[in-house]
Amino acid sequence: MATKKKIKKFPHVAIIILNWKGDPETLDCVASLQKINYPNYTIVVVDNHSPDQSVAKLRQRFPQLKIIVNPRNLGFAAGNNVGLRWAFAQGADYFLLLNNDTEVEPDFLDHLVNYAENNSHLGMVGPLSCYYSQPELVQSAGIKFNPRAVEAQQIGVHQPRDQFTQPSAVPCLNGVALLVKREILSRVGLLDEDYFLYTEELDWCYRLQKAGYQLALVPSAVIYHKIPLRGRQDNPFVLYHRLRGRVIFFRKHIPPYYFPFFFWSLLKLIFWPWRKPQKARLNFKLTLAALQGFFSGLRAPLTQPVILKEETADG
Repeated sequence: MATKKKIKKFPHVAIIILNWKGDPETLDCVASLQKINYPNYTIVVVDNHSPDQSVAKLRQRFPQLKIIVNPRNLGFAAGNNVGLRWAFAQGADYFLLLNNDTEVEPDFLDHLVNYAENNSHLGMVGPLSCYYSQPELVQSAGIKFNPRAVEAQQIGVHQPRDQFTQPSAVPCLNGVALLVKREILSRVGLLDEDYFLYTEELDWCYRLQKAGYQLALVPSAVIYHKIPLRGRQDNPFVLYHRLRGRVIFFRKHIPPYYFPFFFWSLLKLIFWPWRKPQKARLNFKLTLAALQGFFSGLRAPLTQPVILKEETADG
């Protein structure tokens, strides 16, 4: 249970935004962050080699903004890790990963940092994510997660935001916005770069909890996510990476004797498009993408996440 004391000192927060063809979303996100109340933060935009003019526009509109341009599209995990490494070397106390297609309430960071500072058992906290198009509806209040089947379900989808008033422990947090303590990077490690897109936040949350940390939703901290109300299920690219990520997660973390539970969850995901047989051409593309993602996950080499080391006084 959080105490009532206020922050006496303001830990430095590095806000890391990953950009890829993010015009105008990234510009709007940075503009939104310019209005927050929290006094001690740095915004870092990591560009994944965007082919558009978003970096040039960011530099023109925000000349003091720290921008790191990657030589190629590294994906979500590796791209964000570039920003995490830079901010860690700069001495940041907290790291906020924030999707570029979001805008924030002015006090959201105050609430997140205050709750994290007053709860030492927490390794990560997240805000209440609402739909930008319908701000009173929840997009995510955390994630229910069954690791044995690698099944994830958003908490609170389409529910009124006023139903979430108190901080609460959650199994996982949505990767749209994550505030992470510095000690996590030196004890648990960075995001796992074996995931190109999707599942990396589930993996990170899972590793945090295995290391003894807890996670919490702080609903007084509110952001707005520019995502369609119906989600992005009808997208072969998305389904490919979701299947690939689930297979990689299972291979990394779950004993093989749970494979029947996992395989059943995969079958449901692979063939769910055919519940709408009138979209046969799209359904075929979705199923093919899911199968390709499955086999890509089976073939993918597995590595260990990088753990950052604190500099010692004697070098």
